Amino acid sequence: MKDYFFAMQDALLILKTRFLRTMLAVLGVVFGVGAVIAMVAIGEGAKQKIMAQIESMGSRLCVIEQKNLPREEADRVVLSSPGLSESDVIAIQAWHEPSSMAWIKKADIAFGDLKDQDALVLATSRHFVSLKKLQIVSGRNWLSLEHQRAESVVLVGKAMYEKLNSPSRLRLNHVYFEIVGVYETIGEDPEHLNTAVLMPYNSLRTVLDPEPPYAPFDKILVEAQNLEQTLPLKQKILNNLRVTHNQETDFTVFAPVELLSQKNEQEKIFHTVLLLIAAISLLVGGIGIMNIMLANVLERIPEIGVRRAVGARKQDIFFQFLGEAVLICFIGGLIGLVFGMSLAWGLGSSFAMPVSFPAWVIVVALLISVGSGLLFGMMPALHAMRIGPVEALRTQT
Repeated sequence: MKDYFFAMQDALLILKTRFLRTMLAVLGVVFGVGAVIAMVAIGEGAKQKIMAQIESMGSRLCVIEQKNLPREEADRVVLSSPGLSESDVIAIQAWHEPSSMAWIKKADIAFGDLKDQDALVLATSRHFVSLKKLQIVSGRNWLSLEHQRAESVVLVGKAMYEKLNSPSRLRLNHVYFEIVGVYETIGEDPEHLNTAVLMPYNSLRTVLDPEPPYAPFDKILVEAQNLEQTLPLKQKILNNLRVTHNQETDFTVFAPVELLSQKNEQEKIFHTVLLLIAAISLLVGGIGIMNIMLANVLERIPEIGVRRAVGARKQDIFFQFLGEAVLICFIGGLIGLVFGMSLAWGLGSSFAMPVSFPAWVIVVALLISVGSGLLFGMMPALHAMRIGPVEALRTQT
């Protein structure tokens, strides 16, 4: 063990005396490891972002949306399909748990309590709050009886409630609604629900806006029992709605979990490109390290002869030069680790991409660098080991 410790000290001394040449040789390892680190960091960041989006949209939800059809197609479709409507809800509820469903309509009404009148008002069923994982921070959700009686009650997003200076009621289309609860979203809020107003669907239709003959709902949410059942549930919904819509495709069914599979396909392409770059960089760097180690062997033949003459074994010479190669690559791996993290942070800041550095990425970087040293240091080490002591001592430097 002491012999190997002293051998590593000698390796450090040799590398110090040939610092510039060593650093030039190690650049390939630096870029290769850096590319791997950047790839992992950006990939993990993107994965976390997409998972956050899925969670905010409802990881187990299937979202049925009404299509915006061109005028000519809409004139044809309206003769045979009712659009998203209560008939769809009834058809799905026949085999699905009613409490795992909600329907939504964006209300195009005047918002009397704001001068800009750009607030989002959604008319929904009662279970919308639980399906979208909204947290009631003050008050309560409206009651089933309030929904059935079409009473003038609303829920307000926390950000909107604070913007309105915490009122007790709102004026919508010159009709006052009592604020029975304040909610906030958990995690990301891509749909801007935290600045929205939620009202019972029956209240919209009874108090403010009669139900239209075509597509009274904008969306229907259906929740699966677990994540694995989401895609089968989507297919079952498609089969049911084709019947209720008389085979017209004036709707779409989307499962947020599909975002993950789509993102994974994109990441595979991205990762493949980066891995090819990293492999080429490591190959170039490895060849450079092999060259510098072969040059070191030729320059140090007398040193090898002296060591062999005083009792060094072949394996001692082998591990000395192999250790130098590993040490070079290990240093390159450390530099590449810093370079990769800096590259990932730079790309993330420039293109507004999330980055994440899992703990295992450091282990991967060091294993890649050490593996490169073992692979490309093997030939020079074997060459040095085969040099005989008499031949070495006769060589002039």
